[in-house]
Amino acid sequence: MWSQPEEAPPNASPRGRRRALAAAVVTVLVAAGVWLLIGQGASYSRLARAIRTADPWWLALSLAASGLAYIGYAILYRAVSRVEGGPRPTIALALRMTIAVFGAAVIATAAGRIGSEYWSLRRMRESPMFAWARVLALNIALWAVLGLLAEVGALVCLISGDPRVPLAIELPWLLALPACTIPSLYLSSPRRRHLTEPTGGRIRRTVACVVQALVLLRTLCSLRAAGERGLLGGLIYWAGELLVVWAALKAFGIQLGYGPLLVAFTTGYAATILPLPVGGVGGVDAATIFALTLVGVPLGVALLATLVQRVLTYWLPVGVAVLSARLLRRLSADLAAVRPRAAAG
Repeated sequence: MWSQPEEAPPNASPRGRRRALAAAVVTVLVAAGVWLLIGQGASYSRLARAIRTADPWWLALSLAASGLAYIGYAILYRAVSRVEGGPRPTIALALRMTIAVFGAAVIATAAGRIGSEYWSLRRMRESPMFAWARVLALNIALWAVLGLLAEVGALVCLISGDPRVPLAIELPWLLALPACTIPSLYLSSPRRRHLTEPTGGRIRRTVACVVQALVLLRTLCSLRAAGERGLLGGLIYWAGELLVVWAALKAFGIQLGYGPLLVAFTTGYAATILPLPVGGVGGVDAATIFALTLVGVPLGVALLATLVQRVLTYWLPVGVAVLSARLLRRLSADLAAVRPRAAAG
C-alpha cells in the first residue's frame, strides 16, 4: 500500500498537463450534455428569464464564499498535518496547497484530491504510512463536520415538521453520525493501539492505516487549541460551501432555510464519495439538483444554483490546475523545504 513519493507535482509535467487538458475537454463535453438535458426539462425560456432577473450581488457573495471555503480547508489541512509531530506548513503554504488539491479534481473526484494530499505530505518528508493516515484523517474530519451539520439540519426539520423535507432523507442523516462515531471511538481507543502496527499483508496494513487515521483525529480532538483550530477550519469550509449554494438560490429568488439547505446539500454531496471520472461531472450535478428539488426548489432554480456552485468550486480550481504548472513546481520546492517539528526546534 505504501508507495514512494512523487517527484513532480500533479499536472506539472508535460504529460500531466496533456492529461489534465484532455480530462478538462471531456469534462466540458459531459457537463454540457448533462446541463442541456436537464435544462430541456426545466424549460430554456424559464431559465433565460431567471438568468436575466438574477441579482448579481448574491452571485458576488457566492464567489466570495468559495474563497472562504478554501481558507477553511487550509486551516484544517494544517491542523491535521501538524498533529503528533507531523509537518508544519505555514497557513499561506497550506492555502496554496489547497488550490492545487481542488484543482486535482480534474483527474477524478476522490482520487485526484487524495493523491494531491498524499503527494504534499510526502514532499514534506512524512512517512508513507503516516502520509496516508493523515490524508484519511483529513477527509474523515471533513465528513464528520458535515455529518454533524447535517444531523443538526435534519433534527431541525424533524422537530419543526417541515413538509418540504421527506422523512426518508432526514432519518439517514440522523443515524449516520452515531453509526460512524461509535466504531471510530472503539477502534481509536488506547487499548487497540496494536492495530496501528503496519505488519502483515495488504489488508492488514490498510486496516492499520485507517486505525492510525482515527487515532490522529482522536489525538487532535484531545489537544484543545489544535482541536479547536481543526474544528474551526472544518466549519469555515462547510460554511463557505453552503453559503455558495444559499446565495446562488437567493440570486434566483429562492430562500432556503438552514435545515432544508443542509439536508439537500449533504444528500447531493454524498455523490462525491463515488470514484466518478472527471470530477464527477454529471452524476454529482444531477444528484445535487435532484436533492434541491426534493426540498421544494423549482427544477430551473436548482439547476442554475448548482451550475453556479460547480463553476465556483470546481471549474475555477480546474483552470488553475491546468494552467499553473510553473506555480506547482514552485509549490513542490516550498513543500520540500518544510521542516518537521523536531527539526524546527
